[in-house]
Amino acid sequence: MYEHLPKLKRSPLMLPADNLVRIELQEGIPIFKATRAVQKRIELLLAKQRQEGLTTAEREEFDGYEELDDYLSFANRIIRNLILEEQRLGMVSPHERDVRTERVPQSDSRTGFLSIDPERFGGVPCFVGTRVPIKYLWEYLMKGETLEAFLDDFEGVPREEALAALEQAYERLLEGLPRQ
Repeated sequence: MYEHLPKLKRSPLMLPADNLVRIELQEGIPIFKATRAVQKRIELLLAKQRQEGLTTAEREEFDGYEELDDYLSFANRIIRNLILEEQRLGMVSPHERDVRTERVPQSDSRTGFLSIDPERFGGVPCFVGTRVPIKYLWEYLMKGETLEAFLDDFEGVPREEALAALEQAYERLLEGLPRQ
């Protein structure tokens, strides 16, 4: 019934060690895609190929990207089919709150953006409907990255949820202090 996931034959020579693949949610299903940096590199190689041709090393790099793209497309099809089959069978979607295991009470004001479920990502506090830890937002900001960069890299996180997390942190920081 299920196809076997093929193994990559090689890794492109110029592939960055980090930030190669990003995950975004489409209709509640995780989709693996090349990051914007990788997409820009591919566009650069395509433009150069049309204008003047590629060197042997660039051709090998481009072929590696094509192989990676084929691999991600295959993995995305498998994941999508598995999730759709689970939904068809009435199983709980991995992207919905499971009220049996969710640790953030519905009465808590953070329930709109925060999920803590020991059966999802080991109970690490994540944005609702994702496996993106809330702490990643602060890590990005502390490194000098923008909110836009965070939202681009974690497209499954809605802007409203990220802003709600920041607002909640701000309110908690000032809690109990005199205000003018």
